[in-house]
Amino acid sequence: MSQVFKTVSFPKEYSGTGKTEILRLAFNRDKHQRLLDIIELLSSNELRILLGEHSLSKLSSKAEKNDRSLNKYCLSLIENSLCDIEKEYGSEFDISKIFNKHIPLNRFSRKSVTFAGNRTQKIHRWYPYVEGYSCSFVQDILDKLPYQPKAIFDPFSGSGTTQIVASHNSIASFYSEINPLMRFLIDFKVNKVIDLLKNWEENKIQIEYFLAHLENTLGKIRVNDFEELSKFFDEKNLRVLMKIKKTIKQFFQDSFLLRDFALFALAAIAVSSSKMIRRSDLRYRREDESCLEDKQVFETFKKKIIDMVNDLEDLKNDNFDLERTNLFSENSKVFPNSDTQFDLVITSPPYANGTNYFRNTKLELLILDFIKSTKELQRFRLEAVTAGINNVTKNLPAPRKLPFLQPLVKQLSKNAYDNRIPKMVESYFSDLDIVFENVSGKLKEDAYFYLDIGDSQFNGIHIPTDEFLIKSADNYGLRLLENKFVRERFSKNGTPLKQAVLIFKKEKPKKFFPVSGNSAGDLLKKNYYKFRELEYKKLPYSKRNWGNALHSLCSYQGKLKPSIAHFLVKLFTSPGMTVLDPLSGVGTISFEACLQGRKGIANDLSFLAYTNSLAKVTKQNPVKIRKKIKELQKFIKSNLVSKSEASKIVFGYNKDIKEYYEDQTFREILTARLYFKSKKNIDSHDALILASLLH
Repeated sequence: MSQVFKTVSFPKEYSGTGKTEILRLAFNRDKHQRLLDIIELLSSNELRILLGEHSLSKLSSKAEKNDRSLNKYCLSLIENSLCDIEKEYGSEFDISKIFNKHIPLNRFSRKSVTFAGNRTQKIHRWYPYVEGYSCSFVQDILDKLPYQPKAIFDPFSGSGTTQIVASHNSIASFYSEINPLMRFLIDFKVNKVIDLLKNWEENKIQIEYFLAHLENTLGKIRVNDFEELSKFFDEKNLRVLMKIKKTIKQFFQDSFLLRDFALFALAAIAVSSSKMIRRSDLRYRREDESCLEDKQVFETFKKKIIDMVNDLEDLKNDNFDLERTNLFSENSKVFPNSDTQFDLVITSPPYANGTNYFRNTKLELLILDFIKSTKELQRFRLEAVTAGINNVTKNLPAPRKLPFLQPLVKQLSKNAYDNRIPKMVESYFSDLDIVFENVSGKLKEDAYFYLDIGDSQFNGIHIPTDEFLIKSADNYGLRLLENKFVRERFSKNGTPLKQAVLIFKKEKPKKFFPVSGNSAGDLLKKNYYKFRELEYKKLPYSKRNWGNALHSLCSYQGKLKPSIAHFLVKLFTSPGMTVLDPLSGVGTISFEACLQGRKGIANDLSFLAYTNSLAKVTKQNPVKIRKKIKELQKFIKSNLVSKSEASKIVFGYNKDIKEYYEDQTFREILTARLYFKSKKNIDSHDALILASLLH
């Protein structure tokens, strides 16, 4: 009797023992030949799906309850699963196609889509985070994908759950994250962990020396030196924390790696040592919510260090290859010019009116010196997705006018108790639309995109976030495979809400001609008919004032509509390309190219056209502009053209030019003209001022 063996691996996250385990199934070739023909090319992931179980310990337990050997019990499970497939697809089914159809449609548990599942997991548990999904959510996706990803991307990385799981599966990963604390944590939990393990025994000894040294070190630090932190901590606790911080920097001055290890632990205990408590948001503790006493701060820090050491010890013993992660961009709304491509995206963007992630981490940001004052948090909020009312300021960029969103924005404008609400909602979906466009451009064909999201409500008006994001994603070739409800949520006023996982697949671009590349010629072939749909004639693009305000910097006859330029650039060029307009006029095409991440070059013989184009396609420094305006004002005041000189100016078409202006204004314009004529060359700041004057 000949036997054939098939190996099934069970990752440590599911094995029940904390270690990767192997099940070796034995098949009787004479008895199980048809079964072998079907499953011999299946991966461990796929075999675990047929078994209906990801835990070897649970399989063993069930086999024992059924009074059967583990091998016979597993073979019967596989046979039963294949019988079910045969009933649905017929006896001549193709197992590979069936898996390609069904594997991505994951069943996510309520626990896996919250951070709760990470609180007991090695590495993940080091820093207490309140938002985001757990490692099992990511692992479940990887186990059930119909392909092996080579590069995973998370545009809203948070505490780095996606990056850690990717690393532990030997998969390269990339991420975007604005919060410098989170970038520090992610880099440490993945890249610095790899570096620590390279020379682990020596590093562990140094950490033990540090703890002994810290315990025996005495000294005082005045709390007044940390005024920004003192309002958040009891005086004794703050003194202990600052002493630990000072000792870390002194003891590890020759090892940045170990210094970061200890600073990580310090950040992890910051909130528990403070007067604050982190629930969904960071707030002051109530009387019944106790915090650590000063004597407990050191013990809590020491325990955190020991827990981290133990996790690293276990990770070292697991003996599998870890893969590094890479910061792709700080802001997912702004991508670098890079050839990097991704074949899987797993992410959870901020929820509308949800957690303020910067305010939530202000203690750690202050303690680790990423900011000197809480006033600096505003800078991060302006860069991030507009997810809260406090993000809405006069400096907020004009949002994209998404047609499917406008009815809701109008409804919110009529009913909102705060006029920032409709602006916030419009900017929120506009920002995520930009992210979809960026990510789609970096996704390989047929790649999957998993997005965890929740809806919201304002003043009784429901915001169906998932529905709007599906419409937005569809514009960039991201086809929805499934919208999975995962759990019920509630707003502060008790309104029922939901959390869902959207599963997209990057479609191949529609081709009207055979196209093999992504050159300007290829883009022309791809998008010729799309441009003929004349999107620029539809709302909101058909409005006279559509587009960036600088398009209206100066009047110009025969100027191209900005919306036409927008679609010419969007459809027939790609980010990073150089776009030349040899007869640029006031630079409409060149400026749109710059706005969309291209390099815009303008050329025109007309001085008026040249001035406007220069003002638009170059970066401006507000400080220099204000300085030059003062310089111009001073020149006008000191060199004002006299009335007699002004009266000698004779020029005009229908009327003499003097008849169009008040006398003083006319003299100031003539003086400003002398100021600019006296310059041998004008820079972009001069051009902006001159173009404004010409208008």
